Amino acid sequence: AQIHQCQRAMGHGLSTAEICTCWTVRNGHSASRQVSKEKGRWRPTLPHLVLHFDVNKTVVMVDTIQGIPTSDVLNGILAECAWGRAKPNGHGPPEKGWQLVEQMPSSVRPTQQPELMSYLEYLEQSLPGKAKEMKKKREQVWKKFTEPGEPGELLRPHYENMAAQLQMQGRMVGTGMVIAAFFDLVADLVKNGRSFSIVFRTFGSDLPAVQAEFNAFCAGEHPRYPDLCLDGSAEGKPDLR
Repeated sequence: AQIHQCQRAMGHGLSTAEICTCWTVRNGHSASRQVSKEKGRWRPTLPHLVLHFDVNKTVVMVDTIQGIPTSDVLNGILAECAWGRAKPNGHGPPEKGWQLVEQMPSSVRPTQQPELMSYLEYLEQSLPGKAKEMKKKREQVWKKFTEPGEPGELLRPHYENMAAQLQMQGRMVGTGMVIAAFFDLVADLVKNGRSFSIVFRTFGSDLPAVQAEFNAFCAGEHPRYPDLCLDGSAEGKPDLR
């Protein structure tokens, strides 16, 4: 029956948009995938995406739960993406015993020097402990990571560039701090015809503001996407509000 269905969908009088399930055998197990025929071409039917986004420090560059402003969040990001090593026979306070090696921050550990540690990893070793007071002490250190005289001062240009990018994005209602990359992702998914849902997660009280900003984006009020309407008013476009 599956073979017959595929034969019918391949042009024997049925709609070119008909979906067929093609069965294959891999490693002794049967598996299926869906394909559809559009304009004479066969393409995989992609699954529906459910995208979960944490709000704080992910789509919004503040942490309303812990009361951390944007400037501290940027320093924290760079401290997590800066790679160096402990100074040999270091003297002075432990937070100053780390030396930057890689001049370019990266979220991926350098493959050529896997022994390097991020500044946050170093702080976990030099100021260990899971108690609230130790976490607070480490926070007081990394939030000034790129300031003059601190271990990450050479990365200050990256901090200033990140801060400038946030200011150049254009603002709307709500928090005014939802990063442009998030809206770029949504616009790209729509452009490529993907079916998706978005879930915002937060322990804070900022969800209504983020929701208002996202809904304004869907209504075409974002300065980067004034012609993109995802509020159900445009034919063929979903209502994502």
